[in-house]
This record gives sequence, structure tokens and C-alpha cells, in this order.
Amino acid sequence: MTLTTIGRPLFLGEPVPGSPRVRIFCPYCAGFHTHNMRPDEEIVHRLAPCDVPDSPLHTTGYWIQRRATAVEPLRPKRRRVKLRSAGEGES
Repeated sequence: MTLTTIGRPLFLGEPVPGSPRVRIFCPYCAGFHTHNMRPDEEIVHRLAPCDVPDSPLHTTGYWIQRRATAVEPLRPKRRRVKLRSAGEGES
């Protein structure tokens, strides 16, 4: 979710486990940008290391607010399928 703060977007930064870094999802390059963030910082301004040359984030930068905990990635549920042995179910 992106909010706007003084003409600059605000992203929620997901903590990187075991690191002082946070990562945000960039809507312009569809990738993640990681930034250092001290434990005592709640909101910081950063410039974008975006690969998209005409990204407006190069000139405005963005604000990052640390999310309380890392978000678990969504994983598809596995379906168990019972395999039939050869000849089973044939009449």
C-alpha cells in the first residue's frame, strides 16, 4: 500500500530477517529495493535505486515506514492427489 507524504510516496518497509535492512516493492520496476534502516528509525526518506530510467522516484525519492514484522510470503496450498496403480479402476 502506498500513501503520499508531501508529494512523495510512503511505502511500508518489510524487515529483512537478521539484517538492519528493510525492503519495499517498487511499482515502477516490479522489483524489491532494500535500504538500511536503524532500529530507532520509524520513518526515513530514501532515493530510489530503480532500474527504470524514467521512474519519478529518481527525483522525488520516497518515505519508508518500518512494518512491525516481516510478512510471510503467500505459498500455494498443495493438493494431495492419490495416484492409481496401473490397471486400477479399469474394467
